[in-house]
Amino acid sequence: YRAGLNNTTTARGLGVLFGAIAEGRAAAAASCRAMLDVLGRQHFNAGIPAGLPPGTVVAHKTGWLTAVNHDGGVVTAADGRRYVLVVLTRGIQEEAASARLIADIAGLVHGAVAAR
Repeated sequence: YRAGLNNTTTARGLGVLFGAIAEGRAAAAASCRAMLDVLGRQHFNAGIPAGLPPGTVVAHKTGWLTAVNHDGGVVTAADGRRYVLVVLTRGIQEEAASARLIADIAGLVHGAVAAR
């Protein structure tokens, strides 16, 4: 950032990427499975996973810095249904508050998927 470089992303861009990984289209199928395995070992789980019921598997990537908190990945429900969820937040100063918001959104989305 100090060098004039800045990483940027969009929810759509991350969603397309996670979808391609989940469907084995981002690289060789074995590489996509390996990526999901790495994403499934995420230790920072205050966002998406915190809003989901037990038995839900989340292969995700988090990212945060001052007033920015992101979480996105592939969610596999207990019944085996799979979907991609990406939540990007900006402007929330308290990290715990943005994590709760991400968890709440994840719970709402999961409820909508389960109702289908």
